[in-house]
Amino acid sequence: MGGDDVLADGMELGYIWLWRKIKNSAILRDPHLLQLWIWILVKAAWGPRTVSIVTGRGRTLVHLQPGQFVFGRKSASEETGQPAETLRDRMKRLKNLGMITIKPATHYSVVAVVNWASYQGKAGKDANQPADQPATQPPPKRHKEEVKALKKDQNTSPSADAEEPPSDRGNGKDAGGVQALFDLWNSEAKSLPKATKLTEGRKRKILARLRERSLEEWGEVFRGMERSSFLRGESGGSFRADLDWIIANEGNALKVIEGRYDDREKRPVSSPMRDVTGRIL
Repeated sequence: MGGDDVLADGMELGYIWLWRKIKNSAILRDPHLLQLWIWILVKAAWGPRTVSIVTGRGRTLVHLQPGQFVFGRKSASEETGQPAETLRDRMKRLKNLGMITIKPATHYSVVAVVNWASYQGKAGKDANQPADQPATQPPPKRHKEEVKALKKDQNTSPSADAEEPPSDRGNGKDAGGVQALFDLWNSEAKSLPKATKLTEGRKRKILARLRERSLEEWGEVFRGMERSSFLRGESGGSFRADLDWIIANEGNALKVIEGRYDDREKRPVSSPMRDVTGRIL
């Protein structure tokens, strides 16, 4: 991601929705990630718009859809106060959590907030209220679609990690972050068996596991498994951990977190002293 984005004026008016279920999100425990997420919501376009950006090749017009904005690491670093290299890693974390998508282009990227229309779009109709409107004025009345989204949100797992629901996959919704965790496994488990099919049985077990810890915490579990030679099947036995093993129950992930499978520091095996002839003393 590179380049600087120069957006048109007029984005300072209005407000964004910050949904209460963010209290269950892992990003709430990371102030830098939380700041970046709020910055993304503020930057995203409320409606279709065209922005002019300056790149190494001159000025370019970019057509944006609701929930999208032009991202450049240099300008993002200046606006957020976060180092450019750190920003890249944090943007990748938000992408892995299913909260944003990133479409690279020459000298810049277009970032889109996942499910913007469900969680922000309706509010956007009333976002450009007059600048002198009192800050204490209550937000506009919720539309029917927002009420449905809120009810759906209340019925999801309380430990769902992302404030925004994971991205739609195929023709259906990624309810509860099942597909996001499935994809996260294949992304993080580089030395462990890849999972090729999201079966109904796996869906049920993944939903159960997502009630126990957030998607970001599962990423830490998967990375912990990668660091274990035993779980990678390199200890001489026939066992090798896979997705089905880690989602089978609550205990396996807990053992990984507690370091039960961490590699132990190898110690030299003591042996009897021998004299120069090789005889045991």
